[in-house]
Amino acid sequence: SVLFGCSGSSGDRCARGDWCACKGGDACEQHCDGDGNGCRLFCYDAKQCGSVCGNECNVDCENATACTSACGDNGTLNCNGNVSCDTSCGANCSYTCWETQNCSIKAGPGSKITCSFAASCTVECLGNCQVSCDDEVDHCEVKCPQDAAPLSCPNGMIACGSC
Repeated sequence: SVLFGCSGSSGDRCARGDWCACKGGDACEQHCDGDGNGCRLFCYDAKQCGSVCGNECNVDCENATACTSACGDNGTLNCNGNVSCDTSCGANCSYTCWETQNCSIKAGPGSKITCSFAASCTVECLGNCQVSCDDEVDHCEVKCPQDAAPLSCPNGMIACGSC
C-alpha cells in the first residue's frame, strides 16, 4: 500500500510552513502543495520514502529501506538509519547522511554535504561544493563538474571549486 500526503495542519496536503509526517507502510510519497516551496517533510519507519519539494524545504527520512528526495534551492535534507538514500537538490543545499549504508546525492553549487558512518557516500557536485566524509565512511567518491579533480582542503573537507 502507498500512503500519500501527510499528517499536518492542512490535513492530507502539505503547504508552505507545514510540518508533514508520514510513518510506516510499504511506501510513503510526499509532495509540497502550490508552488512546492517551503514545506517540511518527514518520513520514517517505512519501506520506501519519496519526497519532492521546491525551494527552501526541509526533508527528513529515518529508518527506511530506501529514501529518495528531490528538492530545489536552499533545502535542508537529512537521512538517518536507512539502507539507502538517493537525493538531488539545487543550489546551497545542506545534506547530511549518517548511519546509512549507501548515501548518494547530486547537489547544486554552494552545497554542503556530510556523510558519517556510511558504507558508501557518492556525491556529484554540479558546481562549487564542500563534502565531508568522516566517522567511518568506507568509500567516499566526489565527482566535480567537467571532470575536474576534487580538492583536499586543510580542514579535512573535499571540495569542488575552492576550499
